[in-house]
Amino acid sequence: MDFHYMPAGSTSETILFEIRANNNNPATGLAYNTAGLIVRYTRPGEAPVPITLVNQTVTGAWVSGGFKEVDATNTPGLYRFDIPDAALAAGKDQCVISFHGYSASSSSYFGFQLGNVIENHIATAPYQLISDQSNLDAKLDVYKNSVLDVNVQMVDANVAPVPIGVSTVSIKVYDIANTLVATYTPTIQYNANGEVSFQLDTTVTANAGTYNIYAVRTTGVSDVVSFGPLQLLVKSL
Repeated sequence: MDFHYMPAGSTSETILFEIRANNNNPATGLAYNTAGLIVRYTRPGEAPVPITLVNQTVTGAWVSGGFKEVDATNTPGLYRFDIPDAALAAGKDQCVISFHGYSASSSSYFGFQLGNVIENHIATAPYQLISDQSNLDAKLDVYKNSVLDVNVQMVDANVAPVPIGVSTVSIKVYDIANTLVATYTPTIQYNANGEVSFQLDTTVTANAGTYNIYAVRTTGVSDVVSFGPLQLLVKSL
């Protein structure tokens, strides 16, 4: 089962997903009131919670438990489902929605990796954060109590620049225990090249140690990407 990213605390979320029968063919003809159809969501450390399905349309506004077959002829097996807000509530890092009872010995699962992408550094691809101020080990070295401008660039797995576009960008610095130490609003230096700068200050550098820097690019509620980490070493004088 694959897990799909969803920010914790998301509300009024609708998904499209496939349901298959026990012969692995698309399951068609299911409805909110199909006899035997049981839907639950499960979060780590919690008992499965039944979901009451509600009649929905393909284009209707979100309603908790809304369920509708999209098009049995043109997209067989594809269904719309409106996720209950409680399933995605903050406090747990995963949620699995299960559908079963619609066909002998068949079950379908849809998993979510939950979390604030800023805090948990969940990215949709191996995005990186680099700096021309890094040393040969690709680490940023500074001295304790330093205040300096830091230039960073957001790149993909092939070190190709990722444009900022209309996104907003924030810089997050975490200590070795993964505790958020500081948040900075950077200045865009070169939008098309994914380059920004921010002033690193004593909020971070007052204490020697190892830190991780992330750039978080946000375009929408479900379009948030974390670039990094860029390791920061704060050295005592």
